[in-house]
Amino acid sequence: NQVPLVFTELRIGNQAIVPGAGTAIATSIESAPPVRLRHDEDLVSIGFAALDYRRAPGLSFRYRLAGRDADWTPADPRRPMASYTGLSSGQYRLLVEALAGDKVAGRAELDITVLEAPWFGLWARVG
Repeated sequence: NQVPLVFTELRIGNQAIVPGAGTAIATSIESAPPVRLRHDEDLVSIGFAALDYRRAPGLSFRYRLAGRDADWTPADPRRPMASYTGLSSGQYRLLVEALAGDKVAGRAELDITVLEAPWFGLWARVG
């Protein structure tokens, strides 16, 4: 039985992000929408949780940002969150796993795009 995992919050620069036009997410973070960050949004934190409350006390979590991290990072089980600073422009995928002992009990993924700084755009490449 897989444990359902959800993303619970998105914080940029230590500010909670409300979905909508002009923000990093179009819909609620729980639905795992693609995240689009501007080049200057360089402190991002994403919370996550298991929805199986009977099994939650025995679970641990780990995360890895594909495109940046080679290894898994254990998360604090009291407040599971992945935090990153200084992401370069590009495509990433946040991978989160819930572990029951040494077995993977649940997985979740979130696509993240960091937009290129405007001064690295087409005109900067022409020269």
